[in-house]
Amino acid sequence: MAIGTRAPSVRLALSACSYAGPLLVKAAIAECADLYIAHTHAALPVAAQAASETRARVAFDAEDLLSECSSEPVRLMRLIERRLVPYCSFVTTMSGAAAHWLKDSLGLAEEPLVLYNTPSLGERSGVSAPPQRANSPQISLYWFGQTIGPHSCADLVLRAIALLGQPARLVLRGDPLPGYIAGLHGLAAQLGLSHALVIQPRAQPEEMVRLAAEHDVLVGSQPSAEPFHQMAIGNKVFTGIMAGLLVALTDTTAHRALAKSLGECAILFPQNDPAALAAKLRAVIAPDRLLQAKCAAWRISEQRFNWETESCKLITCVSSLDRDFR
Repeated sequence: MAIGTRAPSVRLALSACSYAGPLLVKAAIAECADLYIAHTHAALPVAAQAASETRARVAFDAEDLLSECSSEPVRLMRLIERRLVPYCSFVTTMSGAAAHWLKDSLGLAEEPLVLYNTPSLGERSGVSAPPQRANSPQISLYWFGQTIGPHSCADLVLRAIALLGQPARLVLRGDPLPGYIAGLHGLAAQLGLSHALVIQPRAQPEEMVRLAAEHDVLVGSQPSAEPFHQMAIGNKVFTGIMAGLLVALTDTTAHRALAKSLGECAILFPQNDPAALAAKLRAVIAPDRLLQAKCAAWRISEQRFNWETESCKLITCVSSLDRDFR
């Protein structure tokens, strides 16, 4: 990895990203594709090499801006971006903020296509619409991820619940990071909320919409001011919308722009201010107001934020490429 972060060679970057890089190139070439789409920075050297050797096209889905993430090998990620992304036939990414950043920082001729990471409408098959769900006097806030750690902002949410003035619980789904969860249980006990913190195991992706629909508010957290977090929109946000939930989003550049499209089914809160989150929640969780927000989310997922709509954008983009790739 250290060699790859210092060397300007794309071939070295290929090996630095993965020991299996050359083998992956061979496997990709064997597919005889007209278009190779890389979905991570580490996959882009593989796709680019395969496309070069077969005279095919290459595209890139920048699902994360890893060159702006302090926990990644930033120099290597920037090398990959500078050397390869400008030569892609098209680039897609997860938010308008990320699209602006990629165009400006890499000098791209066109702004990347924004593809939101939305579930399909079929994933809510069998899920009752918000008006048909049982009412509970306890508001349920929900967060899910692969791991439950500081990125969940769960400590902030617990502190907000303590200030809310009405019964509420926080349900976290994922593999818990032991040190963080122990501290979280300690905080819950300190706040008198031990009963209000629920930890649930990871579940299959196709179950996420159904499981989210058991709650009232989806917490969409991006935990820092790093550009990596400021420009990201997680798939959990769109899962919550598809399930018909109010979404509570940390106030980031990307979330701010998205919230304008979501209207009454979204609230923004500063990531270090539990009192502000409590005030925002208090304003919208009266039964009639909350149901109105949940119904708005249910409708907008049907009209706009679903994979059936997003996939059409991708198909149109691919179809616009020259037919004669080779």
